[in-house]
Amino acid sequence: MVSRGQIDHIENCTYHMKDGVRLEGRKRGAATHKFLNKSLHQDPAKTLSPNIRTRFSVLDDMPLAFCVIELIFNKNGTGIDFVFRYCNKEMLLLEGMDVQEILDQSFYQVFPNGDKKLLVAYTDVAVNGGSCRLKTYSARIHRELIIKCFQPLENFCACILIPAYEIEK
Repeated sequence: MVSRGQIDHIENCTYHMKDGVRLEGRKRGAATHKFLNKSLHQDPAKTLSPNIRTRFSVLDDMPLAFCVIELIFNKNGTGIDFVFRYCNKEMLLLEGMDVQEILDQSFYQVFPNGDKKLLVAYTDVAVNGGSCRLKTYSARIHRELIIKCFQPLENFCACILIPAYEIEK
């Protein structure tokens, strides 16, 4: 993983870092690299969808728990965390929380004892795309959960959470 803020430019799948280090990157087409190079020197807030909550509001009343989390880096460009950018009503009901307790909060602020293996999977999806299916136990709500993750936007991971007993019925 590299911090976006530390990349000078990308050329032929090689990331040229500001400190002179060169890292071999994911194989992408020339058009993708051109777009990424352009976005490196823009304010990230302007390159993202203006309002994630509006974009996903069509799922507000979906009968499955759903959230979108954003991959973020600390001020030094190292270490990662996720911030909740969208949660539907079912997610709030499942977690027994109010919207202000989750939205724009760090994953570890919301779930201090959160499973670190989840963050590894969420990071992979947010950075590389694709999808994954996870099974975990939430001690907070005393339930086993099936979590289906996918990448709705680069650096974001969307999750559908289903209590495992609902699947097994």
